[in-house]
Amino acid sequence: MKSDWKMITRQKTFFNKIVESITLRKQIIIKFSLGLAILLVASFLIEYFVFGYKLNVSERNNREVLIIQKDKIETDSFSTDENGDYVSMSAGSSLTIPVNKQYINNLELEISKNTSDIIIASYLDSETGKVKVVENRLQKNILKNELDFMKFFVFHIDDNPENIKIEVQQPGVHISTIKFDNKYYFNQFRFIFVFAIGFFISLLYLSRKRIGENPEYGFLIVALVCGALLVFSETRSFLSWDERVHYKNADSLTLKGIMPKTIEDIYSQTNSVPHSYSVREQKSINDFFDNRIKRDVSKSKKDKEINFPIKEFYNKIGYFPSAIALTTGRILHLPSHVIFILGRLANLLAYSAIIFIAIRKLKSGKMLLAVIALFPTAIFLASNYSYDFWVTSLTMLGFAYLFSELQQSTKKISKKDTFIMLGAFVAGLGPKAIYFPLMLLLFLLKPAKFESKKDYKKFIWASALSILIVVGSFVLPFIVSGEGGGDNRGSKAVNSAEQVKFILTEPATYAKILSNFMIDYLNPKNAGGFVTSFAYLGSINGFVLLMAVLIFVAVTDKNKFDKETSNLKVKALMTGIFLGTVALICTALYVAFTAVRSEIIAGVQPRYLMPLIFPLLYVLGSSQIKNPIKKNIYSMVIFGIMAAVIFGGIWNLIIKSYY
Repeated sequence: MKSDWKMITRQKTFFNKIVESITLRKQIIIKFSLGLAILLVASFLIEYFVFGYKLNVSERNNREVLIIQKDKIETDSFSTDENGDYVSMSAGSSLTIPVNKQYINNLELEISKNTSDIIIASYLDSETGKVKVVENRLQKNILKNELDFMKFFVFHIDDNPENIKIEVQQPGVHISTIKFDNKYYFNQFRFIFVFAIGFFISLLYLSRKRIGENPEYGFLIVALVCGALLVFSETRSFLSWDERVHYKNADSLTLKGIMPKTIEDIYSQTNSVPHSYSVREQKSINDFFDNRIKRDVSKSKKDKEINFPIKEFYNKIGYFPSAIALTTGRILHLPSHVIFILGRLANLLAYSAIIFIAIRKLKSGKMLLAVIALFPTAIFLASNYSYDFWVTSLTMLGFAYLFSELQQSTKKISKKDTFIMLGAFVAGLGPKAIYFPLMLLLFLLKPAKFESKKDYKKFIWASALSILIVVGSFVLPFIVSGEGGGDNRGSKAVNSAEQVKFILTEPATYAKILSNFMIDYLNPKNAGGFVTSFAYLGSINGFVLLMAVLIFVAVTDKNKFDKETSNLKVKALMTGIFLGTVALICTALYVAFTAVRSEIIAGVQPRYLMPLIFPLLYVLGSSQIKNPIKKNIYSMVIFGIMAAVIFGGIWNLIIKSYY
């Protein structure tokens, strides 16, 4: 009886635990849902009442779309045709519209016939008293791509001018209707921005007790929230360095040969995708291209062939995340602009996941890795089409495993960790093999780390073979390609064979050119190119602050484990590898991209230093430094600063431009 009673009691206890667990999960789900709902409502209210303030306080009869009557418009070299449209007669034709200092949000022109000339609007700025000229960016895109689908163009005024002047420089421009548009349009980009900030603050607060010991979660919050905001708010155009080339490479890995695309892919056909910061114009662009069907889908044998040599696979391995996303989007028949976003998002997810694993693996320097991986430029690149995120994240993962093993001298390295470490370097350097000297640090692992001498020898051979694979991926094509040529993006004076001949016959002269260039290239003042640059959008504010954070973290994020990785031998080797790799990068671009005997080296961009910064800073400093700051506070402040700088940059360069 007693045993039966005990069994019944245990069953009740077990059942009660299950009930408690279910109840707790329900409470968490309810709280999360309620918090999310409150945040969504708050974001909407801020968008409507704060950002839409000027429109909401305008007189009620001035909050809609007002068509300007023709008898109120003053014309100069404009006539009207049989349809009542204004037609420019000569260069410098203009239309002047009286406003009488009423608030005007947008000026909209309906075009009955697409013009081959840029239309501009100008007015006297009410604050500065100077003439302000407004051009429509979309119109430039339309003309550049010789497209003919937009029948209206929006000019953002956001002022109280006395009058507005519309000017054209060519005859034959047809303007059918002129409107003042003060109607409120929900701006989803500002809404997402406000929501992202609220969501980030909430997640950081809820994780405050965890990110001290596990900063990888803090990194994940900042990277995913800020990166996703970038992915969804950036225009559907090529904003990053050589993004069109990167998109086409990713697109080439999709299943186009098996599954022909039924939607016209504007992104692979032009270097300047039509885009607009006007919410209304962008909607029209999306609608047009999302519904543009290819009439003639080629079914030739060439389209069905899948030519996929090993070298191409290896060099393009960094495009696989976005290629998988593009393929998935097409299989699901998603709109083309959504598919384009998915490709960017896949890169961000891959980058975040790899860095998360790398930070978790480290025994020290977790915050150092997190800060470098959260450089605004790094997040920007991971949120666009490129292979930079792939090279940076996987080399960081390889170093995380290597440094972790070096710091645990008595622990035997497992076959799994060895495979991940070597695999990360080999896969990561596929798109950019010039960084192969970084792999020389693998030979720092001593025989004592392995179960036997045989295992150590296997590791040495595997490491040597891995380096040969990486080196061979870019040396062999250069050897096979023969004399002459060079990067087709360089000048006509580029000749690789002649450049190599110059370097070999006059090494002292080239050494002087190289050293002078490297001194300037490695100047910390130029670090903004890989810290705060958003490529063609410009640079964001906060460079000095982020450099201060980087130096502070590099000095303070140390512990007893750093004794094994911050000794003189490792520092000297890493410094030599750093300088040697930079010299290789410069020389490669001097040969392939620069005019023969040039005193400067063309094409060497600051972002090429990104894979080198973490291993260099990791081995510098001293393990004797003690950090007295509580880990939770330390991590919260640093992640808060990193996020604030990125949010500020996204607002200034992207979000505030939408109207």
